[in-house]
Amino acid sequence: MAKRSKIKLREFIGPLSGFVGLVVVAKTGSLSLGLSVCFGIIAISLVILICLKILKDVRLKKAGILDIDKMSGFQFETYLGLLYKQTRIQLPSHSLGR
Repeated sequence: MAKRSKIKLREFIGPLSGFVGLVVVAKTGSLSLGLSVCFGIIAISLVILICLKILKDVRLKKAGILDIDKMSGFQFETYLGLLYKQTRIQLPSHSLGR
């Protein structure tokens, strides 16, 4: 069975704000109002994305051993990155012996 891909909010913001901006311009005839609406939607969406990232990081920081055991490789690497940032450990560079 094929895995369904998730619609990401980042991919949805641009077309949505453009469409709403065009509708506002068409209804009001005001380009400045349409642009303001577009930028407002983008700004609100960015705030939402930042809040979701912060919540995800907080949830990862609170992960216990059973949660860590169920993580994918990418989630585990993200968890380790947060752990290193929290403890201020410097990650080694990937110099490959050079």
